[in-house]
Amino acid sequence: MGTGEIGRAVLSALKCRGLSKVFIVNRTFSKAKTMESQDYGHAIPFENMEEVLSHTDIVITATSVLMNAFLAENLKKTMEQRKNMPLFLVDLGIPRNIDPKAQDLDNIYLYNLDDLKMISEQALLGREAHIKKAKNIIDEETGLFYATHLKKNTL
Repeated sequence: MGTGEIGRAVLSALKCRGLSKVFIVNRTFSKAKTMESQDYGHAIPFENMEEVLSHTDIVITATSVLMNAFLAENLKKTMEQRKNMPLFLVDLGIPRNIDPKAQDLDNIYLYNLDDLKMISEQALLGREAHIKKAKNIIDEETGLFYATHLKKNTL
């Protein structure tokens, strides 16, 4: 959802990772068609968005408005059509594009910018811990190397 700066960045990242089935929805269909012509995915008219939701696994929104399709009551209907198959929603919009109450629905997994920030911060902390362990191993092995090397040279 959305072909602005964030939407284009997401589409570019998905394209680079070889995602084979991407639907592009925008309020202005011609913008979605432009992205389609650049081989970013298949453009879908805005008015068909709810139909696409019934067979989509992941939705990434990056628009500047709350979408009616993403109101909790509408998503509840969508989930009934999907026979409650899991639906992952990533809301990159400012303001939010997806009703926060949607996360209370069964089998809907909603992530927004705050969630993504927290996930990235946790990942950074994990990487920093691994770096510290790696540095300790390097220090130990360097110490062993020098101790062994110095012993050989002094004997």
